Amino acid sequence: MANAQHLHGTIHEYIKGRSVFEFTNNSSVPHGRPHTLLFIAGLNDGLPTVPYVEHIAKALKPTKWSLFWVQLSSAYGAWGTSSLSKDIGEIFKCINFIRDLRKMRSPHEEHGKMVLMGHSTGCQDILYYLTDTKSGSMSQPPLELLPLAMTTKMGFTLDTPFNGYRFLSIASPESPGSPSDDDMFSSDLPDAALAKTFGRVSACGKLKGQLLVLYSECDEYVPSEVDKRALMQRWERATNAGGEQKWDPESGLIPGAIHNVEFHGQDWLIARVHGYLQRVERG
Repeated sequence: MANAQHLHGTIHEYIKGRSVFEFTNNSSVPHGRPHTLLFIAGLNDGLPTVPYVEHIAKALKPTKWSLFWVQLSSAYGAWGTSSLSKDIGEIFKCINFIRDLRKMRSPHEEHGKMVLMGHSTGCQDILYYLTDTKSGSMSQPPLELLPLAMTTKMGFTLDTPFNGYRFLSIASPESPGSPSDDDMFSSDLPDAALAKTFGRVSACGKLKGQLLVLYSECDEYVPSEVDKRALMQRWERATNAGGEQKWDPESGLIPGAIHNVEFHGQDWLIARVHGYLQRVERG
């Protein structure tokens, strides 16, 4: 796990009571880096609980990209009383804040590009969001939402506060026929359900670029009987169903990686992220 003492950067308040962390080199303000990678964490996560993010920040130092980590109302243990729609509202405000921050710092700097990167259930936010405010999106790693009887495997603790809506959204008792809002990645979802999520990428035409999906090969939260490669192929077909190649061909399984990519697969992940950002920058 990343150590907070090793993180160099600035904490900004993008709305009252909510912050976004900007990774910088020895706390200096990054000039000449007009593009933004905005990281969105998942359930139970918050700065600095996702171990690979700090390494992405280091890899971006010689590039024109800056890394920001948004802290949502649903961060850490507060996700049980939040919702995807509330997340999206805060993400939208954070994006506007970052754009205004860049204009204030460098009024004559080129118009930068924005990429959203979701981790775990942050990937639900990515698919739910899909607006014109970004140039691209990447998701890592999709979370297999489990049946109610298996929720303890996802780390639900007895003291996690829930409201009725979020509990039903996560448990999704009507799945797979009628999945709830949070149930986007389950392996038993029919093609019709995928058309309303991944299919939206192409059908709505709101993504300026391609969707990169990186899935942990050894994700401990995914049942062993799930064929991850076949599942990703279904997501790819749904994403490209509109005739446009919206699925990034560099998508794939992160070799040997567990859910949070703490040990194996970090170098592979960082290389894919770096390559994706280069393609967005050229596009």
